[in-house]
Amino acid sequence: MRNGVLFLWILFTSGLAAQNGGLGPKLLAAVRKGDVSAVHELLRDNADPNSHDETGASALMYAAAFSSPECMRLLIAKGADVDGVNQVHATALMWASAEPEKVKLLLAKNAGVNIRTDDGQSALLLAARRPGNIDTVRLLLSHGADPKALDKEGVGLLRIAYGQGDAALEQAARTAGLECARLEQLGDEPVLTALGSGDWAQVPTN
Repeated sequence: MRNGVLFLWILFTSGLAAQNGGLGPKLLAAVRKGDVSAVHELLRDNADPNSHDETGASALMYAAAFSSPECMRLLIAKGADVDGVNQVHATALMWASAEPEKVKLLLAKNAGVNIRTDDGQSALLLAARRPGNIDTVRLLLSHGADPKALDKEGVGLLRIAYGQGDAALEQAARTAGLECARLEQLGDEPVLTALGSGDWAQVPTN
């Protein structure tokens, strides 16, 4: 789980220095501030809706993480790429994974639900790692997110559910087709051992 937390930190700590010059830095700054009027004016003045910072994070990613759905709509209407990726292959859908309304907006624009980062993360796994984010998890699953996706550490939806003790998340995983021996059949010890060591080899997950 530690790498997952580090990855989330990387996702949301991008700088503001844009590589594409011109109005790009101003657009990124306005988006990050949530200044919809300024964003509208900059786009009207032909700022590139796909402006990005030095990490490849786009204006739409900034809006997904820091601004409003209205700001996202402005960028998309001007041609922002909903599946654009940054240097670690993260997308706006991943950056929006804490907010169901933003996720719904991107899914309506056919954002790819199964794009994977260099670390093996998907929008579904990132959404699942946020406690209480079950509505977004269900939304992504209903749009074809792969419930069997594993990151590079071999961590998937069920393991995240166990780690958080999240019964709703576990049920969502089961409903999506994942099967796991029930805890009363396994006994508590294997699960507790796995949670402590990170070694889930003895806990069947399918």
